[in-house]
Amino acid sequence: MAVKGARLSARRAWAGRRQSDWVPSAENAEKEIRRARKARYRRHRRKVFMLIVALSLALGYLVYSQGFMLVRIEGTGMSPTLQSGAMVLCFKQAALDKLVGIIPEDMRRVGRNDLVLINYYVPPDGETSRQMRSAMLVKRVIGLGGDQIDTGGDEIIVNREETAGRLIYSDLVYPVVVPTGRMYALGDNRALSVDSRQRGFGMVAEADVIARPALVVWPVYAMGLVE
Repeated sequence: MAVKGARLSARRAWAGRRQSDWVPSAENAEKEIRRARKARYRRHRRKVFMLIVALSLALGYLVYSQGFMLVRIEGTGMSPTLQSGAMVLCFKQAALDKLVGIIPEDMRRVGRNDLVLINYYVPPDGETSRQMRSAMLVKRVIGLGGDQIDTGGDEIIVNREETAGRLIYSDLVYPVVVPTGRMYALGDNRALSVDSRQRGFGMVAEADVIARPALVVWPVYAMGLVE
């Protein structure tokens, strides 16, 4: 047993001396250097990727919070253009107004046939509420300040030459001239929409435009630009 233990000790001592005296070849040293460089590159790439993701998320949130808003459509007043339950990404009008000189003025300003998200103030109901309430509605701009709105049969006529779809019904006395700073705005579903055809709704103030619907993001089958 003593001889066997001595042999084992000698082998361990020899292995230790061999390991301490061992010098890698040039080829092995080069491989080791390449492995170290690859490992360092992978760590660096991972850090850069995480930094890019973090900056992208921060920038995306900043742009979204300052320039966009997500709105859920309720009701059928804008069908078939916008169906009830659809989620729509809108450009904030306040953000567009700040981009003077960056984007053309005709894109910043509301024009005829544009869709607008407005802040509509519901008149107080004396029986249930005495306070003014507001609701966000999407409507299509038919006439701007100074435009003359008239009817021809069941058609809406703008400035005596341009037709803007069916009238269906209205309690206004035509022709009417849209006051400066206001808009004649209708829903695309004229049979069910409450809009500027009714005296109780009236003309929409340009200052009440919150945003401009741009993109349907939900449901998937309806995804696309709003027209």
